[in-house]
Amino acid sequence: MADYMKRNLIPLLKQNPVIKNNYEYFKKIISKHLASKEVWYQKNILYFRYQEKEYRAFGKNPKQEAEYLTREVEPTRDHLIIVFGMANIEVLHTLLHKTSSNTKIAVLEPNLDIFAYCIKNYNLHEYISSPKFGFVVGDAPMLDREINVYFTSSWLNLVHNILVISLPNYYLYKEFSTEIVKKVREGIFSKLMTLGNSLEDMLDGLRNHYLNVDTCILAGDGRKIEQKYKGVPAIIVASGPSLDKNIDDIKAAQGKAMIIACDASYQVCREHGIIPDAIASIERGIETYNAFYKGRNFDKDLVLLAPSLLWPNIHEEFPGKQFLIVKNYLGLEGWWQSMFPNEVQLNTGHSCATLALAFARWAGCDPIIYAGLDLAYTGEKKHSDRIQNDSFGTENTLSEEEKKEKDIWVEDIYGDKVRTNMIYNLFRHYIEDCTMMQGTIIDATEGGALIHGTKLMTLKDAIATYCNRSMEINLQNMIIEQQVTEKDKLKKYEEILEKIDHMINLLLDIQRRAVNYYRILEKYKKVDFETLSYEELVSAVMEMQQGNEVLDFLNHNAEEAYSFYQQILRQTVIYVKKIGNEINAKTVKRNWELQLNLMYLIDITSVSVGKEMDIMREFILKKKALQEVVVDDQ
Repeated sequence: MADYMKRNLIPLLKQNPVIKNNYEYFKKIISKHLASKEVWYQKNILYFRYQEKEYRAFGKNPKQEAEYLTREVEPTRDHLIIVFGMANIEVLHTLLHKTSSNTKIAVLEPNLDIFAYCIKNYNLHEYISSPKFGFVVGDAPMLDREINVYFTSSWLNLVHNILVISLPNYYLYKEFSTEIVKKVREGIFSKLMTLGNSLEDMLDGLRNHYLNVDTCILAGDGRKIEQKYKGVPAIIVASGPSLDKNIDDIKAAQGKAMIIACDASYQVCREHGIIPDAIASIERGIETYNAFYKGRNFDKDLVLLAPSLLWPNIHEEFPGKQFLIVKNYLGLEGWWQSMFPNEVQLNTGHSCATLALAFARWAGCDPIIYAGLDLAYTGEKKHSDRIQNDSFGTENTLSEEEKKEKDIWVEDIYGDKVRTNMIYNLFRHYIEDCTMMQGTIIDATEGGALIHGTKLMTLKDAIATYCNRSMEINLQNMIIEQQVTEKDKLKKYEEILEKIDHMINLLLDIQRRAVNYYRILEKYKKVDFETLSYEELVSAVMEMQQGNEVLDFLNHNAEEAYSFYQQILRQTVIYVKKIGNEINAKTVKRNWELQLNLMYLIDITSVSVGKEMDIMREFILKKKALQEVVVDDQ
C-alpha cells in the first residue's frame, strides 16, 4: 500500500492548531503506533485487537455500512456531526458529498493504532482539507485542548443539530465516547459564555466606563511594558483552597519575579510578608469593592491591572498607578477604548487570574507560575480559608445553592476526580488555550483541577528553579504619568460627546431598520402557512430575506454597537439552523416567528441602550460645563 503520511499530515497541521503547536509531542505519540501489530488489513477488511480479542474496524460491505450509518443525515439541514472511528473511509466520503455546505464534521479516533494506520495507508487529503471536517486525535490531554479549540463560533450555531455516528465495534470505547460528548457539551458552553454578558450587565459596564471617565483620561501610559520582561518569571497568586498550604513559599521570590495578586488574595499576601507588584481586578459590581477594597490599605508602589469598568470607588480611591486594559478593540469596549489610546487591548478571559496571565504574557514573562489556582472545590471549599474569613466573613463551605448545582467532575492533578463548576471550567479552558502559545505556564497550586498543557511543580521547586535572579525592572516606573492640562480634559469631553452623538444616531438607524422590517413581517400574522402553495412559500422566504439587510448592516456598518445585539443574534441563528433548509409550511412559519422576534428584540435593545447613552451624554455635558469654568478661570 502507498505511504500517504506526508500528504495527510500537511493539511492536518494546517487545520489543527493543537497538533501544529504540539507537533513534536504528537509525532512521538504517533510514531509509537505506526509499526503496531495491533492493526492489520486482511481480505479488504481492517482488523484491530482490543484486550486480546480481534474485531473488525468496519464490515464486509463498507459502502453499505456507510449508507446505513449516515441514514439520519438530512442534506437540507446544517448538522454538527461527531464521528467515532475513521477506519471506514466510505463513511467520510458519504458525509463529504451527502451533507450541506455548512455542516461541520468532527472525526475522533480513540484507537491511535488505527489512526496511525489510516494516515499512513489512506489518502485522506480530500477530507482533511475540507472546511467541513475537523480531525480530533491524540491522547487525552491533547483531545481536551482540541475540543476546546474546535468548537468555535461556526460550530456553535449547530448545537441543536448534533448527530453522533459510531462505527459498529466502537461500542468498545463507550467510556471514551461518553467522556468526549461531555467535553463537547462543556466546550460549547464555554464558547457561548465568551459571547458576552446579558444586556443589563453590559449596560452596567457601560455606566461604569463613563463614571470612570476621569480615571481613563488621567491613567498612565504603560504601553512600553510590552515584552520588556522577557525571561523574567511571574507568579500569579489566586485565591483557591490550596493557597493556604504554600503561600509562605512566595516570599523567596520577592524581587526575583513579577508577583501579581488577584484582588481576593492581595491582603493575605501582605499578611504573609509578600509585597506584590500588581493587583488584578475584573468584576464590575459593588460587591468586589466591598469585599476587597473598601477600607483597605494599599502600597503606593502597587499597580492596579484592570479594565476601566470597575466599581468607580475602586479607581477613585486606589493610591498607586493604574494600567487600564480593554478586552478587545471591537464592540462597546472598542468604541470606548478608541477615545483612550493608553488602554491596552488584551484577551483577558473572565477572571482576575486570567487577566493577570494575559498581562504577564504581554509583558514577556516566562515562565508564568500559578499558586492557589484550584479551579475546583478542593476539599469541598471555595477559597483559601483565610481569604474566605477575611473578605466574605462566612464559613468556607459550599452554599445550599452551590450544592444543588449540577455536579461537574474533572481530573485533578493527582489523577483523581474533583468537583468543579462551569465557570471554573471556563477559566480552565482559557488557560489551556494559552499553553499552546509561546512560553511555559507552571501550575504550582499543589491541588485542584488538572490544567492540560501546564507544567506541574511544587511552588517551592518552581521558585528555586526559575526565581533565582534579581529583577532590574520596576513595574510602576514603567508606567508613564500623563501630563494632562485642563484644556486637554475639556477637549476630551468634547470628543466623547461627538462619539456619543454618533452612537445615538447609529442606534436610531438600527432601530429604524428593524422596525421597518418588522412591519413587513407583520402582514404574515394573518397568513395560514398551511394553505400556501410551494411557490407561495418560496415567495414568502424571498421576502423574508430582506431581514438580511438589517443583519448585514449590524455586521458591517455598526461594529461599535454590535456587542449590544450579539447574544440575541447568536441565539436566533442557532434556532434558524435547527429548522433546516427545507421549504415547507412548518419551517417557513418558524423562520418567520424567529425573525419577527429578532426584530422586536433589536428594537427594544436599541431603545434601552439609547436611553443609557442619553444619560451618559447628560453626565459628560455636566462635566464639560464645569471644565469650561475651570479653563475660563485660568
